[in-house]
Amino acid sequence: MISDTALKRIDKAIFFLFIIFAGSLTNSIFVNQIGYFGALILLLVRYGLTKKNPFEKNGLELYFVLFLFAELLASIFSVNPPQSFHNFLKRLLLIPVVYVASTVIKNPKQFKTVIYVFIGFSLLSSFLYLWSSYSFYLRGLFQMNGSGPFLFQYPITTSELFSFTSMILFPFVIQKKISFKKRLLFATAFLITVLSLLATFKRTGWIGFAAGIVVIILLKRKYIYLAALALGILIVAFTQETISKVEVFSLKNKMAKLTEIKTNGQIYNLYNENGNVFASDYTAGLEKLNGNNLLSLAQFDSPVIEFKHWKNNYYVASLMDTRFALLKKNQDGGFIKTDVFMSKGMTKDFAICENNLFVVDIDSGLTVFNKPADIKSRSIFKEFVGYTKLTVADSVIILSNRKKKAVGFLFNNDGNKIVRKYEFFSNSGNINSINYVKSEIMLQTAKKIYVTNPALTIEKTYPNTLSNILKTIQNGNDLYAVFLGGTFAELNFADSTITSRKIYSFNYNPRSLVIVGDTLFSAHLRTSRVASIFDPYLSSNANRLAFWRAGFKMFADHPFFGVGDIDLANLYRQYKRPFDKEIQGHMHNNYVHFLVILGAFGFILVMILLFKLFMIFLINVKKYPGDNFWHSISLGFTGAYISFLVAGLTEWNFGDQEILTLIWFMLGLVIAMRKIKLEN
Repeated sequence: MISDTALKRIDKAIFFLFIIFAGSLTNSIFVNQIGYFGALILLLVRYGLTKKNPFEKNGLELYFVLFLFAELLASIFSVNPPQSFHNFLKRLLLIPVVYVASTVIKNPKQFKTVIYVFIGFSLLSSFLYLWSSYSFYLRGLFQMNGSGPFLFQYPITTSELFSFTSMILFPFVIQKKISFKKRLLFATAFLITVLSLLATFKRTGWIGFAAGIVVIILLKRKYIYLAALALGILIVAFTQETISKVEVFSLKNKMAKLTEIKTNGQIYNLYNENGNVFASDYTAGLEKLNGNNLLSLAQFDSPVIEFKHWKNNYYVASLMDTRFALLKKNQDGGFIKTDVFMSKGMTKDFAICENNLFVVDIDSGLTVFNKPADIKSRSIFKEFVGYTKLTVADSVIILSNRKKKAVGFLFNNDGNKIVRKYEFFSNSGNINSINYVKSEIMLQTAKKIYVTNPALTIEKTYPNTLSNILKTIQNGNDLYAVFLGGTFAELNFADSTITSRKIYSFNYNPRSLVIVGDTLFSAHLRTSRVASIFDPYLSSNANRLAFWRAGFKMFADHPFFGVGDIDLANLYRQYKRPFDKEIQGHMHNNYVHFLVILGAFGFILVMILLFKLFMIFLINVKKYPGDNFWHSISLGFTGAYISFLVAGLTEWNFGDQEILTLIWFMLGLVIAMRKIKLEN
């Protein structure tokens, strides 16, 4: 027989590991798993020593079994049974989180300790994220990247985790029977988590947050807060309007603004040809600057991102869906669309060099088109998979990726054979930017700037005393640069260093810059993140629609038991449209994804499980009426669960281990609350 002292030590170790688990839910999946599996293993050890089962039934066993049965059945009929069984085991191993949480917590003191540890470490995560986001903001990276920084997890996961913490805190903010000091403390904590949620710049978390807040307000019947929420959304919507314009400055006259031309769409790029400035205006198509106006030249069935001259009278427009439109210039200066074509993979960049069109695809390498009149004539170099940036330096093509070495290639005139290959600066580290300036190639890393000529016979190294260079632009013998954050400066090369002289501050990161004579044209685009939720042309929205479209086709072919709980990337390649090139292993929607992987049978069982969980959270709110800790925490859990369900409309968050673990954690705490009430 094991002594009571030994059992108490085991219990303390179990609770300590569970505290580690609770504190790491928003910041470290590695530490989180140590806490969870450590507590689970010790509970099983205790079971073996005492012969007493520590896990009690909670009424969810049938629903969990039905869900796992659907997973198992789908695995049997899966198109990839080994992978499906593997994921089935992952789902199975997470469910005990519910039982561990409800078993470990034995009294109100332990419950509150776990809650405050979770909130405390979540606030610490929020502080760290806001600190990281501040640098992001100063450098204008939110609009450029379409998200906040990557710190603990992917920003989209971070947004949902922070939204859950916000839900848990919010009921305490609106609680009546609470001292001013405590209300201020909870309000401050709530504000910090909301700011960190906003800093993720992810709409999925925002939408889930709004839905959870609305449900809490309705359950609490605090309708005045609903009006405040609506007002807040309206203020954000109107103050974050989309800005799309071309600003024109005089270089001679100290960057005096000559004019400002607002566009009808979303300005993406400017292109100068013999003094004519063309604008790629995303939703408005291809336009030409004509005085203070924009003259429409061509419309496309997909937003145009960039426009360039190719060869003779042929031009090419890069479209948002990674296709290219081939245009031919007629005698009156207009353009006629002659063809639409694309490379094989996910296009990241393209350039024109020696009358050849070079297209870099991150997943299929480099494609070279050399005959506009025969667009099917192409050469593919698969060895260059993984590169995302393409820079032209005279006759040299440079491919780069922040985590790869930069490599250069000299091609023959037809672009179908590599004459010579170069490897740039093998010890350069992560590459921040590559620019072709003053007939030289300038590569910038965090510590150094490397400069070489296109023949790569001379290499000069400078210490990097400059902040990140976003882009460079040359005008005669003058060299200018725009830095992250919008500082416009002139660059000067000395024997041992490169210096910059600030000329102007745009206060934004220009989408594109061109110089015609002494006139500088700057494209300024700032999109409203709120309005972008409803923009069908936004790439992330268009990709989601493509995933769902293909998902329903997969479901139609596997309607009963689905394709199995597998990575769907390979299947998606079979069902997608040719120009849908963003490949993901999930459907970016819980409900479409379940239809695909489990079929109609499994989908129904999952919906029953999700509804049952909702009723448990909701009933728990009614069990603890009044303004007290237990009522507020029950409301917070319910709001977080609603946030999870609504965010699942645009994300496969059920398949995100960090998020699902937190849902099971909150469910376990709700069950623990029921036990605590009965025993106390």
